Amino acid sequence: ESPGQLQDLKVSSSDSTSVTLTWNKPEVQDGNDVKGYEVEMKRCNSLSWTKCFTLPAQSTSCRVQGLQAGEKLFLRVRALSDGGPGEASELEACAGAAPVVSPRLLIDDTVKSFLVIKAGNPIRVKIPFEGSPEPVVTWLKDGLPLPIRAVVSTEDGITQLLLRAAEFSDSGTYTVELEDGLGKKETFSFQVQITDIPQPPGAIRLEENVPNTVTVTWDPSASEQWEKNLYYTVLKRESQKGLWHMLGDLIYNNKFTFTRAVPGRDYYFRVVAKNDLGASDPSETVQPWRIWKKKAEFRVKAQKYRGVNQNQPPRFLVPLKSHVVVTGSECHMSCAVGGHPPPKITWYKDSRDLSRDPNYFCTNDFGVCSLVVLGVTKQDEGEYMVEASNEVGRAFSKAFLTIKGNS
Repeated sequence: ESPGQLQDLKVSSSDSTSVTLTWNKPEVQDGNDVKGYEVEMKRCNSLSWTKCFTLPAQSTSCRVQGLQAGEKLFLRVRALSDGGPGEASELEACAGAAPVVSPRLLIDDTVKSFLVIKAGNPIRVKIPFEGSPEPVVTWLKDGLPLPIRAVVSTEDGITQLLLRAAEFSDSGTYTVELEDGLGKKETFSFQVQITDIPQPPGAIRLEENVPNTVTVTWDPSASEQWEKNLYYTVLKRESQKGLWHMLGDLIYNNKFTFTRAVPGRDYYFRVVAKNDLGASDPSETVQPWRIWKKKAEFRVKAQKYRGVNQNQPPRFLVPLKSHVVVTGSECHMSCAVGGHPPPKITWYKDSRDLSRDPNYFCTNDFGVCSLVVLGVTKQDEGEYMVEASNEVGRAFSKAFLTIKGNS
């Protein structure tokens, strides 16, 4: 008695020159063990079946090779036993009919939608995709073809954009577009911002519009036109050799007013442009600047008026601001405090008093209080607090410092 028909014959895969078949064994009938299988093929234009393989009993698949792409053929497989061949299972197959897969971009966490890249560094973006037949990949910048310098390579389901040395003109919106032959499209866009350490600010001008105040104005840094996150820091010193002290930080315009100039004293000013990457070279005043002393009787009057001044508890005129700083750079935190008598200032980090810690540098210039952290590390991250106290009361201001890796 011959064996039963084998089960579930199907094409499991195909490429342009071969077809792979799989099947399950026939249901066993008493004492009728399968001894092997016979595979036969018949091409579309032929009338006769040709034997391809005889396979051992444990086989449940075979690959028919040497076909033409797109060629249709018939295949049949039968089980063999001592009692003779079983009934054949037959199917139609076609070489190279890879399944159609719609084009799709495989966007995951490694593909960023916003890149900040330092001028001169490479821009390299890899985007995986799938699609069968292979989709057409197009790259655009701001909706137009890429600059000549850009190199695009696409293979094995990954398309890569490479610009070896970024220039400021490379900032913009990049789009990758997949298209199959049937007009199906898929796109993904991302932003690129090219940045660098800022150019220095322009010339500084000083004016005394209000008695005992200096208005410092300066021409903008050339980097303002391409750098969204640019700000300025203003410093002063009181002699040619003195130390520079910060007056104002995180200034987003081109003007700063210093309100506590002492008549008869020489001042020098310096302005620095900054962004996330670091600080520019400074722009400085060359000549010393001074307010001439007013007549003596005027000063006596002012003195009398001071006596009326009641004691006032401390208050923050300008609170601390939170900062985000790159590892290794300097961080300047500042605030302004009022009150009478002038309040005593104490800085804390996560509730720890920083007064005697050599890693922090604290200054108090007429109520403008600054803390400088030199060369920040991840350990400097945390909550900072300023306490201002005098006999009449206390006030606090807090801010958070976040440290970013140097990417």
